[in-house]
Amino acid sequence: MGACETGTIIADDVALEVDLRAPSNVAGMRFEHAFASFEYPDFVCTPFNDNFLALVSPPVRGNVNGNIVFDLSQTPPSSLFEILDDCDPNAESFYAMQCTVSCPAAPSPYCPQGSTFFDGTGFNEWGSNGAGGTGWLETIVPVSPGSEFTVRFTIFDVGDSNLDSTVWIDAVGWVRSANPTTPETMVLANPN
Repeated sequence: MGACETGTIIADDVALEVDLRAPSNVAGMRFEHAFASFEYPDFVCTPFNDNFLALVSPPVRGNVNGNIVFDLSQTPPSSLFEILDDCDPNAESFYAMQCTVSCPAAPSPYCPQGSTFFDGTGFNEWGSNGAGGTGWLETIVPVSPGSEFTVRFTIFDVGDSNLDSTVWIDAVGWVRSANPTTPETMVLANPN
C-alpha cells in the first residue's frame, strides 16, 4: 500500500515508556498486544491512519525506524496493517470508501475472524460501519542478557482527532529458550 495518501498531522498522542534490564539468562523480550481502529474500513489508504508503535532504544537489529511491531510489508499497526482480521464481515462494501488515490481492493477473505473480538469493548457498538482490529498478536524482540533498554509504547491519531484507535498490551515478559535475531510479530491462537 505504498501508493496510499499519508497524513502528517499527529493528534491525541499518548505513550507509556518503560526502562528495562534484561535478566542474565534471557535472549529476548515478548509482549502481547491487540490494535483496533474506528478508521477501518472506511478510511483505509487515506491520510487518516492512526498508528501504534513500540519503539526500542537503543534500536535492535531488524527494527523499522526504531519500531519493533510491523507486518510482512513493514507496516505498523494501523488501518493498513495486513493482520486486520477482526471486523464486521458485512461492511466489506465500505472498505477504502473514503480513499481517493490508488485505492486498494478489500482483502480476501474479508474479516475472517468476524467481530466477536470486539464484544464488550465498545468497538462493536459505535459507528455505522464498525471498526477493524488485529485480535491478539505477540511480538518477540532480541535482547542481550543483562542489557538495559527502553520500550516506548505509543499510539496516536494521524490526520485528525475525530475517530479513535486503541491498543491493549499484556503479558510483557522474557524469552529464554528461543534466540530471536530480529523482531517478529505473529498472530496468537491462545493469548494469556
